Amino acid sequence: MGFWKSLFTGKDETPEESIQKEEAKNFDIFKFDGVRAQRMGRLDYALRCYDEALNLKEDFETLSYKSTTLIAMNRLEEARDVLKRMSELQPQRTETHITLANILFMTDEYEAMKASAAKAVECNEENPMAYYLLGKAEEALQHPEAAIEALTKAIEKQPDFIEALNSRAGLLEESGNSEKAMADIKEVLKLNEEDETALALRAYIYYKVENNTEKAKADYRHIIDLNPFNKQAYIALIALLQSEGNTEEAQKLEEEASALNLNNEDMPNYSIGGMEKRDVLGL
Repeated sequence: MGFWKSLFTGKDETPEESIQKEEAKNFDIFKFDGVRAQRMGRLDYALRCYDEALNLKEDFETLSYKSTTLIAMNRLEEARDVLKRMSELQPQRTETHITLANILFMTDEYEAMKASAAKAVECNEENPMAYYLLGKAEEALQHPEAAIEALTKAIEKQPDFIEALNSRAGLLEESGNSEKAMADIKEVLKLNEEDETALALRAYIYYKVENNTEKAKADYRHIIDLNPFNKQAYIALIALLQSEGNTEEAQKLEEEASALNLNNEDMPNYSIGGMEKRDVLGL
């Protein structure tokens, strides 16, 4: 190569240029070996490749590949740090801030999550997910009014945003506005009549607010029919039956739940108006 360069330019390649070319070549090798390994599910090897590439050159795309690998490996704190660096390198990228906010929700860093979601809104004021994440951060920080405001903006941008509707319904119910909560639940069930979160909140309102135990029991039973592993529905229905003095049916349900191993603390525990974090965010 030095011969041809000398022939056409009259200059020999310098040692520095040779080193730069070799590093660029090695960077590409490591980066794309990592991509291939990631696609094959060889995540440990992919991560080593990305680290070797990044030792040669800091590259936004390679950092992005590394972050997705770390998330797939459930190494969330490390993924968070990579995403923070990405947001510094290219602060105009909405998706980076959104992904970072998701991870910060998982790691219970709600102030930082709020800041990342706010940056996502700044980057793209039309992005419903940015407002949704801002709302979830405000909810976690116990700012219900701000949370409802952000979730409302998310719904305005995307009227069929089921997660935002469910979250707002839960906050409205907690604030004593069951009528508006029911309106959101109705919208969710129009979109998906089998949505367990909406059905659970409706059952709760039927029982606690409207004192309609029959409708509440029907919803809890429907949830269990849809998903026999919904722990919260069992807990709520058993408690309701016990409160009515229906100990025989409550005992049967307890035995059924025990047979399904729902007493195991590792089983998902769905809460009124909400779900496990990974379910909320689709991770």
